[in-house]
Amino acid sequence: MDGAVLIDKEKGVSSFDVVRKVKKLTNLKSVGHTGTLDPLATGLLTIVIGKATSLSDYLMAKDKVYIASLILGIKTTTYDMEGEIIAKTIPLVNIEDIKKSVEEIKAIGTQKPPAYSAIKIDGKKAYELARKNIIVDLKEREIKIFSIDILSFTHDILKLRIHCSKGTYIRSIANDLGEMLGCGATIQDLRRVQSGNFCIENSVELSQLTEENIYDHLISPEDLLREYEILKVPAELNKKILNGIPVFCDLKDGYYRIYFENSFFGFGKIADKKIKVIKKFV
Repeated sequence: MDGAVLIDKEKGVSSFDVVRKVKKLTNLKSVGHTGTLDPLATGLLTIVIGKATSLSDYLMAKDKVYIASLILGIKTTTYDMEGEIIAKTIPLVNIEDIKKSVEEIKAIGTQKPPAYSAIKIDGKKAYELARKNIIVDLKEREIKIFSIDILSFTHDILKLRIHCSKGTYIRSIANDLGEMLGCGATIQDLRRVQSGNFCIENSVELSQLTEENIYDHLISPEDLLREYEILKVPAELNKKILNGIPVFCDLKDGYYRIYFENSFFGFGKIADKKIKVIKKFV
């Protein structure tokens, strides 16, 4: 079994819990995901199976879209409501203040991850060190926020739709926004609704997935790579590519779905006019 299943993760379940369940359903060890969701968060979790696990890095690199509900006037250790409340105040802000701060957030090109994150420091996850009160200095990383739409604002609850690059921590956006507004802010609810070309509408709840129906929800490796252009290799060059012999091509550099005639062969790239196979699927 090779491909991916789109899971609508429920609150309180870890990404590893989902992977473990799919391993049990498929009786396969080669199962992974393409981007962790915190236990508090819900929504789209792409689970890759079999040979498709080799595509994790490429799928993980895609943009993400989240719906986030923030509580203004509260600061926590984890930047969400699972952490300890360290400050509380009445948020004396209006919608114009929020719009101005949102525009400033959008312009930021770097972000410091929260201390409570899965980033590894000397082999240990940052949140493991934070729980032991060990102070860690996480380096800022480049991110891109493509858009932030204000969906609603009522009293102290602000709801946002955020389209961002991989590696962006929505919890950090909430914390930074709270700092700008001078009242603090933390995540109440977070839902991932899109990852690359995959949308939450096409997902399945983990509780609905069974050994019998998992194939009905399986996205083939070919369809996982649908956004990439097609590279058709002439029959006389098939053997060279199979044997790893360099084959030259006039197409522009980039990633491609590779076909031998009309049959899907695998995933690869063209660099310096040469075809390089990254993964074979036949």
